[in-house]
Amino acid sequence: DLRNTVVIEGTRGSLEANWDRNELLRVTPDSLRRLRFPVAAGAADGDAGPWAPGGPGERLVADWLAAIEQDREPFASGASALPAVELLDRCLAARRPGRGRFPKPPASPAAPSRPSALRGKTVLVTGATGFIGGCLVERLAAAGVRVRAAVRRFRAAARLARFPPEIVEMREFDLAATDAEEAFDDLVEGCAAVFHLALDLESSSANLAGAERIGAACARRGVRLVFTSSYTVYDPYPDGPLSESAPAGRGDPPRSANAAAELALARLRRDCGLRVVVLQPTIVYGPFSTHWTDPQARALLAGRLVLPSPGDGICNAVFVEDVVSALLLAAVKEEAVGETFLVSGAEHPTWHEFHAAYAALLGRPDAVRLLPRQEIERRIRRRYLRRLVRWARQRPLLRKPLGRVKRGGLRTLARLRAGIRRATRRRDGSIASFVAAPRRPAGEAETLPTPRHLGEFSSRCRVQIAKARRLLGYEPAFDLARGMERTGDYLRWAYGSRIASDSTSAPGPEEQPPADAGSAGRPGSGKGEGSPPSPGSGASA
Repeated sequence: DLRNTVVIEGTRGSLEANWDRNELLRVTPDSLRRLRFPVAAGAADGDAGPWAPGGPGERLVADWLAAIEQDREPFASGASALPAVELLDRCLAARRPGRGRFPKPPASPAAPSRPSALRGKTVLVTGATGFIGGCLVERLAAAGVRVRAAVRRFRAAARLARFPPEIVEMREFDLAATDAEEAFDDLVEGCAAVFHLALDLESSSANLAGAERIGAACARRGVRLVFTSSYTVYDPYPDGPLSESAPAGRGDPPRSANAAAELALARLRRDCGLRVVVLQPTIVYGPFSTHWTDPQARALLAGRLVLPSPGDGICNAVFVEDVVSALLLAAVKEEAVGETFLVSGAEHPTWHEFHAAYAALLGRPDAVRLLPRQEIERRIRRRYLRRLVRWARQRPLLRKPLGRVKRGGLRTLARLRAGIRRATRRRDGSIASFVAAPRRPAGEAETLPTPRHLGEFSSRCRVQIAKARRLLGYEPAFDLARGMERTGDYLRWAYGSRIASDSTSAPGPEEQPPADAGSAGRPGSGKGEGSPPSPGSGASA
């Protein structure tokens, strides 16, 4: 339950700032906001990172090299880090599992998702530090299952580190690694099931190679593999019902990394007897979602979120706990082996209803805006052009020719504007109102959908889950209202200070509970994780 903020207590008040975005979140008293503090010359820009020219990273390395040349102690020696390491050791030794805000108890005692067949056994979870993987590990650990968590970056394992190693054992794992077969066999050895959720957003080849190696190791050891794909393999979606019988993008070559991985695992099942189950979740949302929760919350708190009108596109939303229930059922149901299942919610809200629910939770009911698709496309092109110009201006070789183009363009624009003003001047000397476009209020950002998601937001595709109900016994326990209620707890915990400053109905900073160890993870207690990509910038799983 790390909020990733820094709290500075001073003699005249206190302030809290976001560690990643260099943003001030809370100031007490409010009069401190009007003060200006001098910054030492040469300090790095907060947005440029620690390794920017003149930044702390560069200065640290320069001091280290100078200490070697001058035969002196560096400013930051190895010994100076020992107290911090000792403090971490004491914290880890005193940790107690299950004290975090998440997860809550299972959705319903009647829900057929309790992994009783796995209790006391060991399972492997790749992608355990991710959104779905983290929730799966928490459910497994709460049910008495020993988890072997494959971790690529240990610095991203805060949700897992609160569990003792006898409950959650973390092992280093990289999809792109070129290890021998023995390394993957050792990872799978002794496991009753393997959940493969790891995903490298930057390398399709790494995703395919990782799925093939994990699948081959499971085939050699006779272990069931539950592979999490995505319903995006059916893109472009039909305007109507979508089931597993629809043609997927598994041609030659496959249209996506998930489609290629599904084909590779099907070959292993045919040739090596791999016992594999493929799940294809849809739009997965909920606590810690870096694709369908955090980006929407950030966009709505920063300004307006734009959707194509009339806003009646179908959002096949599914709450993360329901996806985890499907994963657990796929690991124990014999009827599931060799099958592929779409996993979605029981209802089909519109994309406008989905985003409006977030806006209501954040106290921004008017922040979702509908625009014609052509207007959104025009704004996207204009935004790309501005980014291209900004990129070109940062290149020294392009500055001079761009400067000449800019000066000529400004002269032409000035002449054009003068002509329009003469043509539209009224008798009283005023200018017709349509000449001046309305300006957006200062600080009111506008988040546009990506070109790919612009089509998805207009789609009328309705995902069917009849097969998962029949063979898995899967039944969604969360409709949109209940899923958003649970997600609202997370949003108030992760963005409490921003909601308080942007919503008149939310309590002010002075009404928030203190950010001590006992209140960590409560609604409104702070920030949870780093900055995610823009809305819709990745696969749903």
